[in-house]
Amino acid sequence: MGTLYASLFFYFYFLMKTGLLSLFMLIQVFAWGQLTYRYDTLTIDQRMLGEIDSIDINSGDLPTTIELGNSILSDKGQSVSRLINDYVGVAHSTFNGWGEMEYSALPYLGFSYSFGGQGSQFIRTKYVQSFSDKVLLNIDYKRNQGAGLIRNSAFRSNDVKLQLESKGKRFSFQLRGAYLNDSLIHPGGTVVDTTNFIDNFGLDLIPVTKSNASSNYQRGRAEGITYLNITGDSINQFGLTTAHLLAVENRRYNEIDDIAAVYGNYLIDSTQTRDNYNVSSISNGAGLFWMRKAGFIDGRIVHRYWNVNNLGNDFDTTEINLNSNIVWNGERLQLRNAFDFNILGAFNEWSNKTAISTKWRDFEINGHLNVLNDAPTPLQRRYYGNTYSYSLVDIKLQNTVHLAGEIGYHTKDKKYGVNGSLEYAGINGAYLFNDSSWVRSSGSINVVQVRVKGEANFGPLSIRPKVIVCAQDQGYLPSFQG
Repeated sequence: MGTLYASLFFYFYFLMKTGLLSLFMLIQVFAWGQLTYRYDTLTIDQRMLGEIDSIDINSGDLPTTIELGNSILSDKGQSVSRLINDYVGVAHSTFNGWGEMEYSALPYLGFSYSFGGQGSQFIRTKYVQSFSDKVLLNIDYKRNQGAGLIRNSAFRSNDVKLQLESKGKRFSFQLRGAYLNDSLIHPGGTVVDTTNFIDNFGLDLIPVTKSNASSNYQRGRAEGITYLNITGDSINQFGLTTAHLLAVENRRYNEIDDIAAVYGNYLIDSTQTRDNYNVSSISNGAGLFWMRKAGFIDGRIVHRYWNVNNLGNDFDTTEINLNSNIVWNGERLQLRNAFDFNILGAFNEWSNKTAISTKWRDFEINGHLNVLNDAPTPLQRRYYGNTYSYSLVDIKLQNTVHLAGEIGYHTKDKKYGVNGSLEYAGINGAYLFNDSSWVRSSGSINVVQVRVKGEANFGPLSIRPKVIVCAQDQGYLPSFQG
């Protein structure tokens, strides 16, 4: 069995290195535990990037100088959701989801290309086709690249996602696959007083610490689900369901320098760092489902095996989980709940995610409550590299509560609108990196963020003010954004 998993890993790792993995991602997939009830239908006036006054934000965004870094052109990079992602886990290895599927009666192809200073270029492509009223295909592609805002901070990323769904009276399935390749040059920070230097020479001429350091991160992911309806009734369905997941991650870091002088020590080579970290996982689950009109519920038991290859310091684990999904898609109220509990191999971690939305007259109300009790990721548990090595001994769960509510109003002619939201996060016992290893925090953080946005359209002129206020016991997010 170990040889089989090793063969699978090296096969998919080879595909990732040759850029071919995205062609082999037609593996069954599923999110939230049920087939799509309602598609977001594209209309004749569909614009992939929204209105003309929003193209600059929606077409692309400049990242910070870390892998898959935070957005610096929008408030998404300074949000509570982003804080949870970065604070609790490992930022560059977090999958950001699939997005809702869209429907178009005719084949739809959207394309956008934008460019700006420092060699920045952004490409966005979307393809939507319905082969019949029961078979739908969505493909999304994003490409970002640029020279960066400071010296030696060039970045390049390619991100493609595919979703295919088929509904039948007896048998239904979803297919989803994703591939990401992200490369970054690391400047290592500046070496002079930036304030005086910028005034005299400009931002892009600031001397930086590193002249030959780079990283590459690749991720291939495929998820799947099938439904076999044993009743033969298309309205009141009951039957068997299977779920499948295959994921491969690879991160490489290369640096040429006087390693001993820069870092104070080295474990492998004093002149060059070539760290390599690979994680592969495969899981399969089976259970039962019931679906009738707007209601859906399922439950399954899932077996997962993951393996880490890290410069000869390899380790693996087998996990068994129980999960369940409950969905209600009524005319006025939509409710979704996803529950997951580990019974073997992952320290009994568990999570529960609830989302609710409703419409009343010209108001739209959304809310969610996520309660997470996560074990550290494999990368947080053990690592061996040229400049540091660590291994967690006493592993405990990280606790997160994320609560959010939003209410929006638009006039019937869409000329005026207002939106307000309140978001809270409480994080306890998170593992933080202290430059050499991961250490579990003994304290907790609490963050409350309030957003108010307005919209007024006067022909070709649109005014969209926004104010964001944050109260927190740590200084991780700006107190004010506008």
